[in-house]
Amino acid sequence: MNRADQFVSEKIPKRKFSPLLCRICGQPLAVEACKTDDGGKAIHEDCYVLKLKLEQASKDAHES
Repeated sequence: MNRADQFVSEKIPKRKFSPLLCRICGQPLAVEACKTDDGGKAIHEDCYVLKLKLEQASKDAHES
């Protein structure tokens, strides 16, 4: 680590969560787990999976 990196790391507090919120549920996203949807918006992976399942179920209901 050079001196500039050391100075920056001392001045910027480390955060557990990013300032991003999930587009689907509105809850904060952990940086390590952050995913994006097809529009490039930040989401939780689990929220996206549930959204896809809901869309499929709705489509299936309309077809029957």
